[in-house]
Amino acid sequence: MNIRFTFRSWLPALAGTVVATLAVVVFLVTRPNGHEASAVPGAPPVAFASVQFVLQQRCLPCHSDHPTILTNPPAPAGVRFGTPQDVDTWRERIKARVVVTRSMPLNNMTGMTNEERDTIATWLSQGAPTR
Repeated sequence: MNIRFTFRSWLPALAGTVVATLAVVVFLVTRPNGHEASAVPGAPPVAFASVQFVLQQRCLPCHSDHPTILTNPPAPAGVRFGTPQDVDTWRERIKARVVVTRSMPLNNMTGMTNEERDTIATWLSQGAPTR
């Protein structure tokens, strides 16, 4: 607050700082990540058991009625992956969060690998069969 009495150009300096900060935020949010999960064209059918194994290892520690990661509430946002019907219900969200934005698992706390993301992407591209 005291700078406005001693530095006459404080308003343009403030505006420049705000613009530069917004530019950095936009750059960080929109930059591509190193590896985008993608479906492997011509890959053999991915069995639901493979996807279910990945979900059990990487997602169910939070997204279940009895999470093993105790810092989370049971099934955050009501998203559960305990049954094939649950997985089918949330498949679009799985695609968005696991394959496209790679924002789940949160901070990758369960250590999901790029290969596991590719497995899920391939399964989704094949119609996400749960049988």
